[in-house]
Amino acid sequence: MSSDVYLATVEDPSLWGTTEQTLVLFLQDGVAPVERLNDPTVIGLRPAAGSWSLRLWDEKSRRAFYQAE
Repeated sequence: MSSDVYLATVEDPSLWGTTEQTLVLFLQDGVAPVERLNDPTVIGLRPAAGSWSLRLWDEKSRRAFYQAE
């Protein structure tokens, strides 16, 4: 069980041209994204239950993009 809490949003497929929802984490400086998340605790408008795999890391904007497994 993780004690990390993430600022995040769950985006609908149409926004990113994917077939699944995309979990977007906003990470602080010095923090790198993990490869896989299971039921992450997020602060956002939608829950992010389930398993998520890292698909893209945009270091400049500090955003990590995850796809549902």
